[in-house]
Amino acid sequence: MILRSFLRRKSIGITLILSLLFGCISVSGQNGLQAGVIQGKVYDSSTGKPIPNAEVKVWHFSNMDNPFLAITDKNGSFLFRENFSNQSNVFLMLTVDGFETFYKPIYTKYKGENLTIKLNRPKPNELLVETRFRGNHIYGISNGSFYKVYGEINSQDNFFFPDLSNRSAEVIELMKAIGVDGSKALTDEEIYDRCKKVWQFLKQKTKNAMPNNGVYPPEIKPAIDFLFPTVKTGKAVKAWPSINEYAKCLQKFGFIPLQNCTSHSLAAAAFMSLAGIPADNIAVERMTSTFSWRQEHWAVIVKMHGIWYWFDPLWAQADFPSYENIHSIPENTTRNCYNMPFEIVTLPGASINRVPYCGPEGKAN
Repeated sequence: MILRSFLRRKSIGITLILSLLFGCISVSGQNGLQAGVIQGKVYDSSTGKPIPNAEVKVWHFSNMDNPFLAITDKNGSFLFRENFSNQSNVFLMLTVDGFETFYKPIYTKYKGENLTIKLNRPKPNELLVETRFRGNHIYGISNGSFYKVYGEINSQDNFFFPDLSNRSAEVIELMKAIGVDGSKALTDEEIYDRCKKVWQFLKQKTKNAMPNNGVYPPEIKPAIDFLFPTVKTGKAVKAWPSINEYAKCLQKFGFIPLQNCTSHSLAAAAFMSLAGIPADNIAVERMTSTFSWRQEHWAVIVKMHGIWYWFDPLWAQADFPSYENIHSIPENTTRNCYNMPFEIVTLPGASINRVPYCGPEGKAN
Protein backbone atom coordinates (compact mmCIF):
# COMPACT_ATOMS: atom_id res chain seq x y z
CA MET A 1 0.00 0.00 0.00
CA ILE A 2 1.48 3.37 -0.91
CA LEU A 3 0.86 6.56 0.97
CA ARG A 4 -1.76 7.82 -1.45
CA SER A 5 -4.07 5.08 -0.26
CA PHE A 6 -4.36 7.01 2.97
CA LEU A 7 -5.66 10.11 1.24
CA ARG A 8 -9.35 10.75 1.49
CA ARG A 9 -10.55 13.64 -0.61
CA LYS A 10 -13.61 14.83 1.19
CA SER A 11 -14.71 18.19 2.46
CA ILE A 12 -14.09 18.31 6.17
CA GLY A 13 -15.01 21.93 6.63
CA ILE A 14 -13.32 24.27 9.02
CA THR A 15 -13.25 22.95 12.55
CA LEU A 16 -11.31 24.24 15.51
CA ILE A 17 -11.30 21.78 18.39
CA LEU A 18 -10.06 22.39 21.88
CA SER A 19 -9.39 19.27 23.89
CA LEU A 20 -6.95 17.92 26.49
CA LEU A 21 -3.66 16.72 25.00
CA PHE A 22 -0.25 17.83 23.80
CA GLY A 23 0.54 18.73 20.22
CA CYS A 24 3.03 20.48 17.99
CA ILE A 25 2.43 23.41 15.63
CA SER A 26 3.75 26.87 14.93
CA VAL A 27 1.83 29.44 16.96
CA SER A 28 2.37 32.71 18.81
CA GLY A 29 0.55 33.41 22.07
CA GLN A 30 0.21 36.60 24.10
CA ASN A 31 -0.20 36.74 27.85
CA GLY A 32 -1.86 39.46 29.87
CA LEU A 33 -5.44 38.31 29.42
CA GLN A 34 -7.65 37.23 32.28
CA ALA A 35 -7.10 33.58 33.21
CA GLY A 36 -9.38 31.24 31.27
CA VAL A 37 -9.99 33.58 28.32
CA ILE A 38 -9.38 32.11 24.83
CA GLN A 39 -9.36 34.28 21.74
CA GLY A 40 -7.37 34.59 18.53
CA LYS A 41 -7.13 35.09 14.79
CA VAL A 42 -6.74 32.56 11.97
CA TYR A 43 -4.78 33.32 8.79
CA ASP A 44 -3.64 31.61 5.60
CA SER A 45 0.18 31.54 6.02
CA SER A 46 0.81 31.79 2.26
CA THR A 47 -1.43 34.78 1.57
CA GLY A 48 -1.72 36.41 4.98
CA LYS A 49 -5.49 36.64 4.51
CA PRO A 50 -7.84 35.86 7.41
CA ILE A 51 -10.00 32.74 7.35
CA PRO A 52 -13.63 33.57 8.23
CA ASN A 53 -16.47 31.29 9.35
CA ALA A 54 -14.19 28.78 11.07
CA GLU A 55 -16.00 26.77 13.73
CA VAL A 56 -14.15 26.83 17.03
CA LYS A 57 -15.01 24.06 19.47
CA VAL A 58 -13.87 23.68 23.06
CA TRP A 59 -14.26 20.66 25.27
CA HIS A 60 -12.51 19.07 28.23
CA PHE A 61 -12.98 16.21 30.67
CA SER A 62 -15.83 18.06 32.36
CA ASN A 63 -17.66 18.61 29.09
CA MET A 64 -16.71 15.80 26.72
CA ASP A 65 -19.93 15.44 24.73
CA ASN A 66 -21.16 19.02 24.38
CA PRO A 67 -18.32 21.27 23.21
CA PHE A 68 -18.51 25.04 23.39
CA LEU A 69 -18.60 26.86 20.07
CA ALA A 70 -17.22 30.08 18.58
CA ILE A 71 -16.94 31.11 14.93
CA THR A 72 -14.33 33.34 13.32
CA ASP A 73 -15.63 36.60 11.87
CA LYS A 74 -14.68 38.22 8.55
CA ASN A 75 -11.33 39.21 10.07
CA GLY A 76 -10.59 35.64 11.15
CA SER A 77 -11.08 36.56 14.81
CA PHE A 78 -12.77 34.43 17.46
CA LEU A 79 -13.55 34.88 21.15
CA PHE A 80 -15.17 32.47 23.59
CA ARG A 81 -17.80 33.92 25.89
CA GLU A 82 -17.09 31.13 28.38
CA ASN A 83 -14.19 31.29 30.81
CA PHE A 84 -12.09 28.11 31.18
CA SER A 85 -10.09 28.99 34.28
CA ASN A 86 -11.70 26.05 36.10
CA GLN A 87 -9.80 23.69 33.75
CA SER A 88 -6.07 23.03 34.17
CA ASN A 89 -5.59 22.80 30.40
CA VAL A 90 -7.42 22.30 27.13
CA PHE A 91 -6.20 21.21 23.71
CA LEU A 92 -6.68 23.27 20.57
CA MET A 93 -7.02 21.70 17.16
CA LEU A 94 -8.03 23.43 13.94
CA THR A 95 -8.82 21.53 10.74
CA VAL A 96 -9.49 23.51 7.58
CA ASP A 97 -10.04 21.85 4.22
CA GLY A 98 -6.85 22.15 2.17
CA PHE A 99 -4.62 23.09 5.12
CA GLU A 100 -2.54 21.19 7.65
CA THR A 101 -4.36 20.74 10.95
CA PHE A 102 -3.39 23.05 13.80
CA TYR A 103 -3.31 21.81 17.40
CA LYS A 104 -1.90 23.09 20.68
CA PRO A 105 -2.38 22.65 24.44
CA ILE A 106 -3.64 25.74 26.29
CA TYR A 107 -3.15 26.09 30.03
CA THR A 108 -6.21 28.12 30.85
CA LYS A 109 -6.12 27.88 34.64
CA TYR A 110 -3.38 30.45 35.15
CA LYS A 111 -3.56 32.75 32.12
CA GLY A 112 -5.57 33.75 29.12
CA GLU A 113 -4.50 33.03 25.56
CA ASN A 114 -4.56 35.30 22.52
CA LEU A 115 -3.53 33.18 19.54
CA THR A 116 -2.30 34.10 16.09
CA ILE A 117 -2.76 30.95 14.02
CA LYS A 118 -1.16 30.66 10.58
CA LEU A 119 -2.25 27.59 8.64
CA ASN A 120 -0.03 25.90 6.05
CA ARG A 121 -1.06 24.58 2.65
CA PRO A 122 0.83 21.69 1.01
CA LYS A 123 3.20 22.64 -1.80
CA PRO A 124 2.81 21.05 -5.26
CA ASN A 125 5.26 18.24 -4.39
CA GLU A 126 3.63 17.52 -1.00
CA LEU A 127 0.64 15.47 0.13
CA LEU A 128 -2.11 16.25 2.62
CA VAL A 129 -2.77 13.05 4.57
CA GLU A 130 -5.71 12.44 6.88
CA THR A 131 -4.90 11.01 10.32
CA ARG A 132 -6.98 9.75 13.23
CA PHE A 133 -7.70 12.34 15.92
CA ARG A 134 -5.11 14.85 14.64
CA GLY A 135 -6.70 15.94 11.40
CA ASN A 136 -4.63 16.40 8.23
CA HIS A 137 -0.84 16.46 8.02
CA ILE A 138 1.49 17.52 5.23
CA TYR A 139 3.96 14.89 4.00
CA GLY A 140 6.83 15.37 1.59
CA ILE A 141 9.29 13.03 -0.15
CA SER A 142 13.05 12.95 0.43
CA ASN A 143 15.49 10.28 -0.76
CA GLY A 144 12.61 8.01 -1.71
CA SER A 145 10.82 8.17 1.65
CA PHE A 146 7.86 10.10 3.04
CA TYR A 147 8.27 12.42 6.00
CA LYS A 148 6.08 14.81 8.00
CA VAL A 149 6.94 18.27 6.74
CA TYR A 150 6.14 20.07 9.99
CA GLY A 151 7.03 17.24 12.35
CA GLU A 152 8.74 18.03 15.63
CA ILE A 153 12.35 16.93 16.25
CA ASN A 154 13.26 16.80 19.94
CA SER A 155 16.97 16.58 20.74
CA GLN A 156 17.19 17.37 24.45
CA ASP A 157 20.06 14.93 25.04
CA ASN A 158 20.73 15.91 28.65
CA PHE A 159 17.08 15.37 29.55
CA PHE A 160 16.22 12.20 27.66
CA PHE A 161 19.64 10.49 27.40
CA PRO A 162 21.98 12.00 30.01
CA ASP A 163 25.60 10.79 30.06
CA LEU A 164 24.92 8.19 27.36
CA SER A 165 28.62 7.92 26.46
CA ASN A 166 29.59 6.83 29.99
CA ARG A 167 31.52 3.55 30.01
CA SER A 168 31.95 2.87 33.71
CA ALA A 169 32.62 -0.62 35.05
CA GLU A 170 28.89 -0.97 35.71
CA VAL A 171 28.05 0.04 32.12
CA ILE A 172 30.54 -2.48 30.77
CA GLU A 173 28.72 -5.16 32.77
CA LEU A 174 25.42 -3.92 31.32
CA MET A 175 26.86 -4.33 27.82
CA LYS A 176 27.86 -7.90 28.68
CA ALA A 177 24.32 -8.58 29.94
CA ILE A 178 22.95 -7.36 26.60
CA GLY A 179 25.53 -9.46 24.76
CA VAL A 180 27.48 -6.71 22.99
CA ASP A 181 31.09 -5.55 23.06
CA GLY A 182 30.80 -1.87 22.17
CA SER A 183 31.58 -2.17 18.47
CA LYS A 184 29.47 -0.23 15.97
CA ALA A 185 26.84 -1.92 13.82
CA LEU A 186 27.80 -1.07 10.25
CA THR A 187 25.31 -3.05 8.17
CA ASP A 188 21.56 -3.64 8.27
CA GLU A 189 22.17 -7.21 9.35
CA GLU A 190 24.37 -6.04 12.23
CA ILE A 191 21.74 -3.46 13.25
CA TYR A 192 19.15 -6.23 13.24
CA ASP A 193 21.38 -8.46 15.40
CA ARG A 194 21.93 -5.72 18.03
CA CYS A 195 18.25 -4.84 18.01
CA LYS A 196 17.34 -8.48 18.61
CA LYS A 197 19.80 -8.72 21.52
CA VAL A 198 18.34 -5.62 23.15
CA TRP A 199 14.85 -7.07 22.68
CA GLN A 200 15.90 -10.25 24.48
CA PHE A 201 17.45 -8.16 27.26
CA LEU A 202 14.20 -6.21 27.67
CA LYS A 203 12.31 -9.47 27.88
CA GLN A 204 14.60 -11.02 30.49
CA LYS A 205 16.02 -8.14 32.56
CA THR A 206 13.33 -5.45 32.74
CA LYS A 207 10.07 -5.45 34.66
CA ASN A 208 6.89 -3.51 34.11
CA ALA A 209 6.62 -1.35 37.21
CA MET A 210 3.33 0.49 36.92
CA PRO A 211 1.61 0.93 40.32
CA ASN A 212 -1.75 -0.61 41.17
CA ASN A 213 -3.96 2.09 42.71
CA GLY A 214 -0.81 4.08 43.45
CA VAL A 215 0.94 1.17 45.17
CA TYR A 216 4.02 -0.58 43.74
CA PRO A 217 4.60 -4.31 44.35
CA PRO A 218 6.98 -4.70 47.32
CA GLU A 219 9.52 -6.63 45.25
CA ILE A 220 9.77 -3.73 42.76
CA LYS A 221 9.38 -0.67 45.00
CA PRO A 222 13.06 -0.49 46.15
CA ALA A 223 14.26 -0.56 42.55
CA ILE A 224 11.75 2.16 41.59
CA ASP A 225 12.95 4.37 44.46
CA PHE A 226 16.54 3.80 43.34
CA LEU A 227 16.09 4.49 39.61
CA PHE A 228 13.27 7.03 39.78
CA PRO A 229 13.75 8.96 43.05
CA THR A 230 11.32 11.70 42.01
CA VAL A 231 8.49 9.14 42.20
CA LYS A 232 9.20 8.86 45.91
CA THR A 233 9.42 12.62 46.48
CA GLY A 234 6.65 13.62 44.09
CA LYS A 235 8.88 16.25 42.47
CA ALA A 236 9.09 16.91 38.74
CA VAL A 237 11.54 14.85 36.69
CA LYS A 238 14.69 16.84 35.89
CA ALA A 239 16.12 14.13 33.64
CA TRP A 240 15.50 10.51 32.75
CA PRO A 241 17.93 7.92 34.16
CA SER A 242 21.46 7.88 32.78
CA ILE A 243 22.98 4.75 31.28
CA ASN A 244 25.14 4.45 34.40
CA GLU A 245 22.06 4.57 36.64
CA TYR A 246 20.41 1.82 34.59
CA ALA A 247 23.60 -0.23 34.93
CA LYS A 248 23.84 0.28 38.68
CA CYS A 249 20.19 -0.64 39.11
CA LEU A 250 20.73 -3.89 37.22
CA GLN A 251 23.78 -4.67 39.33
CA LYS A 252 21.98 -3.91 42.59
CA PHE A 253 18.60 -5.54 41.95
CA GLY A 254 19.15 -7.93 39.06
CA PHE A 255 16.54 -6.14 36.90
CA ILE A 256 15.58 -2.69 35.64
CA PRO A 257 12.08 -1.39 36.48
CA LEU A 258 10.34 0.52 33.71
CA GLN A 259 7.04 2.32 34.06
CA ASN A 260 4.94 3.87 31.29
CA CYS A 261 5.49 3.73 27.52
CA THR A 262 7.84 6.73 27.68
CA SER A 263 10.03 5.05 30.29
CA HIS A 264 10.16 1.78 28.33
CA SER A 265 10.92 3.50 25.02
CA LEU A 266 13.66 5.83 26.26
CA ALA A 267 15.40 2.96 28.06
CA ALA A 268 15.17 0.70 24.99
CA ALA A 269 16.63 3.42 22.75
CA ALA A 270 19.48 4.00 25.23
CA PHE A 271 20.26 0.27 25.28
CA MET A 272 20.21 0.13 21.46
CA SER A 273 22.69 2.99 21.36
CA LEU A 274 24.86 1.19 23.91
CA ALA A 275 24.65 -1.91 21.68
CA GLY A 276 26.30 0.02 18.84
CA ILE A 277 23.34 0.93 16.64
CA PRO A 278 24.16 4.30 14.99
CA ALA A 279 22.28 7.35 16.28
CA ASP A 280 20.90 8.02 12.79
CA ASN A 281 19.21 4.60 12.84
CA ILE A 282 17.35 4.98 16.17
CA ALA A 283 14.74 7.36 17.50
CA VAL A 284 11.83 7.40 19.92
CA GLU A 285 8.51 8.19 18.26
CA ARG A 286 5.51 9.94 19.79
CA MET A 287 2.11 9.26 18.25
CA THR A 288 -1.61 9.33 18.96
CA SER A 289 -3.69 6.39 20.07
CA THR A 290 -6.33 5.12 17.67
CA PHE A 291 -8.90 5.15 20.47
CA SER A 292 -9.11 8.80 21.44
CA TRP A 293 -7.78 12.28 20.76
CA ARG A 294 -6.87 12.37 24.49
CA GLN A 295 -4.29 9.56 24.39
CA GLU A 296 -0.71 9.46 23.12
CA HIS A 297 1.89 6.70 22.99
CA TRP A 298 5.68 6.28 22.66
CA ALA A 299 7.76 3.55 20.97
CA VAL A 300 11.20 3.00 19.47
CA ILE A 301 11.84 3.16 15.72
CA VAL A 302 14.86 1.59 14.00
CA LYS A 303 15.93 2.13 10.40
CA MET A 304 16.88 -0.94 8.36
CA HIS A 305 16.81 -1.36 4.57
CA GLY A 306 15.71 2.28 4.27
CA ILE A 307 12.54 1.59 6.30
CA TRP A 308 11.76 2.82 9.80
CA TYR A 309 10.35 -0.14 11.75
CA TRP A 310 8.62 0.45 15.08
CA PHE A 311 9.33 -1.76 18.09
CA ASP A 312 7.08 -1.12 21.07
CA PRO A 313 8.95 -2.21 24.24
CA LEU A 314 5.63 -2.86 25.97
CA TRP A 315 5.42 -5.82 23.57
CA ALA A 316 8.85 -7.15 24.57
CA GLN A 317 7.43 -10.57 25.44
CA ALA A 318 6.64 -11.07 21.76
CA ASP A 319 9.11 -13.06 19.66
CA PHE A 320 11.49 -10.96 17.60
CA PRO A 321 11.05 -11.60 13.85
CA SER A 322 13.71 -13.22 11.69
CA TYR A 323 16.00 -11.08 9.56
CA GLU A 324 14.48 -12.52 6.39
CA ASN A 325 10.96 -11.61 7.53
CA ILE A 326 11.63 -8.43 9.48
CA HIS A 327 8.54 -6.50 10.52
CA SER A 328 7.44 -4.07 13.19
CA ILE A 329 6.21 -5.09 16.66
CA PRO A 330 3.25 -5.04 16.87
CA GLU A 331 2.65 -5.57 13.17
CA ASN A 332 -0.55 -3.51 13.00
CA THR A 333 -1.67 -0.02 13.95
CA THR A 334 -4.93 -1.08 15.56
CA ARG A 335 -4.16 0.46 18.95
CA ASN A 336 -1.68 3.23 18.12
CA CYS A 337 -0.70 5.21 15.03
CA TYR A 338 2.86 3.83 14.97
CA ASN A 339 3.23 4.62 11.27
CA MET A 340 2.50 8.34 11.61
CA PRO A 341 4.37 9.90 14.56
CA PHE A 342 4.04 13.64 15.01
CA GLU A 343 7.30 13.92 16.99
CA ILE A 344 10.54 12.00 17.41
CA VAL A 345 13.21 12.17 20.12
CA THR A 346 16.67 11.72 18.64
CA LEU A 347 19.78 10.18 20.19
CA PRO A 348 22.95 12.17 20.96
CA GLY A 349 24.96 12.73 17.78
CA ALA A 350 22.05 12.07 15.43
CA SER A 351 21.62 14.15 12.28
CA ILE A 352 17.97 13.15 11.72
CA ASN A 353 16.05 16.27 10.73
CA ARG A 354 12.69 14.86 9.63
CA VAL A 355 9.87 12.89 11.25
CA PRO A 356 9.49 9.81 9.04
CA TYR A 357 6.41 7.99 7.88
CA CYS A 358 7.17 4.58 9.39
CA GLY A 359 6.73 1.09 7.99
CA PRO A 360 7.02 -0.15 4.38
CA GLU A 361 4.31 2.34 3.30
CA GLY A 362 6.81 5.09 4.04
CA LYS A 363 8.78 4.17 0.94
CA ALA A 364 7.73 6.31 -2.04
CA ASN A 365 6.71 3.96 -4.85
